[in-house]
Amino acid sequence: MTPLLSIDILLIAVCAWLAIGLAGLAAPRNLRFVGKMLFPLGALVGVLTPSGCPTCLFTCASTT
Repeated sequence: MTPLLSIDILLIAVCAWLAIGLAGLAAPRNLRFVGKMLFPLGALVGVLTPSGCPTCLFTCASTT
């Protein structure tokens, strides 16, 4: 199995954010669930996104 590329990690984060957003749309009146579960989960995805691919942040682009 090949290792995950940086774009793969970013796409996983986007899919996670979409799933969190859909969960929020499924339960819009449940403020406890949204406030205690979905907001921190979305923040966690946001914090882990750049830490998942530090090489893409600090290296130059390469063309082949």
